[in-house]
Amino acid sequence: MSDLLLKAQTMYTPQLTDFLNLREQTILNNLINKYDDLFVHYFGGYDNAERVRGIIAPDYFVPKDSDYDVSMYEIRYPEKFANLHLGLLK
Repeated sequence: MSDLLLKAQTMYTPQLTDFLNLREQTILNNLINKYDDLFVHYFGGYDNAERVRGIIAPDYFVPKDSDYDVSMYEIRYPEKFANLHLGLLK
């Protein structure tokens, strides 16, 4: 994260993070508070997404949804012959 913050500050270019969970977002928010000229914007593809991508950028930058490089997929399958279940890893 520190590398992304430094790049955004020195190069004045937006830096895209990987997907972040809530804890990682909190850490990034705490780190970015040390930079007066940087801001972080989050987007996960839909409201209240559990994992989101962040764009660390100078405070004048206003990101578009397409800047986050997030794609949605629709899964179509024959419901008559198959069932999808959410399984938990043990």
